[in-house]
Amino acid sequence: MRSSKLILHFCICFGIALLASHPQASTATKRLYAEDSIANLTGRLEIQAFPGPPNYESIAQGDEHERGLFIRLDRPITVSSSEGEIKINILHLAGALAERDFESGKKGSKTRVSGRVFLRFNGHHHTRVLLEVTSIETREEAL
Repeated sequence: MRSSKLILHFCICFGIALLASHPQASTATKRLYAEDSIANLTGRLEIQAFPGPPNYESIAQGDEHERGLFIRLDRPITVSSSEGEIKINILHLAGALAERDFESGKKGSKTRVSGRVFLRFNGHHHTRVLLEVTSIETREEAL
């Protein structure tokens, strides 16, 4: 009798551990590695403006608009890099495909993007981590 209770207890604990480790049951963020990760992400497109030339300080004081295309993620990701762990909710999108969708005005659209994750390396990069877009699929309806 005692051994059957022990076996039952083990089975229940094992089942709970198995369910908790299932990807859909987990609330943990997706983990990527900067410079060598290919990411497949979903979210909504945003266009943001920043001060540009000549002083890169204030649009109100005459600096040009420097606009960029961003994706606000449905679920945050964590990127491991030489800077440590970086939790990301929004990514600046880079590359020709990002520019195409920027020009076509798909702001607010539900979007799935794929590409290479990389760390910012100049003042025109407006998030710590960016995505060099290799594919982009935008829909008005939910993905």
